[in-house]
Amino acid sequence: MFKNEFSFSEMKSAFPDLVLECTGSPNQKFIGISSAEVPTLKSLIFCTKPSLIESATRSQAGGLVVSQKNFALVSATDKVIISSSNPELLMAKCIHKFILSSPYRDEFKSGINSNAQIDPSAHIHESAYIGAGVVIGKEVKIASNAYVGANSVIEAHSEVGEYTTIQPLVVIGPRVKIGARCEVSSHSIVGKEGFGYAHDALGNHYRIPHQGWVIVEDDVHLGAGNTIDRGTFGETRIGKGTKTDNQVHIAHNCKVGKG
Repeated sequence: MFKNEFSFSEMKSAFPDLVLECTGSPNQKFIGISSAEVPTLKSLIFCTKPSLIESATRSQAGGLVVSQKNFALVSATDKVIISSSNPELLMAKCIHKFILSSPYRDEFKSGINSNAQIDPSAHIHESAYIGAGVVIGKEVKIASNAYVGANSVIEAHSEVGEYTTIQPLVVIGPRVKIGARCEVSSHSIVGKEGFGYAHDALGNHYRIPHQGWVIVEDDVHLGAGNTIDRGTFGETRIGKGTKTDNQVHIAHNCKVGKG
């Protein structure tokens, strides 16, 4: 449970490399994080651009976070001014720690919902969570602390790594390996057959079955509505730490590098 209230001292303790110094009380409590355009009373504003400093200074916010080079230029005696080596990165980390963790796991707990359909040959770690309406096929492996959201489908011989989140309404096809700490967003399809046809002299189409895999390495985030095709004979691979936006298509046999 997140308290939505924190101080410079707590930020400094959590992220000493990102939080440098402050003016004003180090124990003053901030209530949430807001934008410079729509500040809330006693909130903290992260000035990720120099152009935001003036409006943030005039706002009702309780404090500002600015870059190290802009720290000495800010004069607002009624606010706590915090210097950071990377305000944008600090903002992301503070939201995760103090306000809202991502990916959202709908009050995560371990166990298998009674409405899920699990093949007897599947291997599901006792700390994993399987939501309502989930269908899991033959020889599927679900690692520790994985989360599979409602009405998702994981087909035969696929694997989901530890601490990976499969959001609701995702389809994982057969022979897909997803690494640790990944997130697959809703309405994505990972491991569908690619678009491949042979043709005869009359132009008739003959479908080429795709026998390959999809390999999703650790720490990958796939946005909503992604479609990842399996390899024709080998693999389609998404490298460690890669992030995709919504509505992305990655075709069969593609290799996406690290990050």
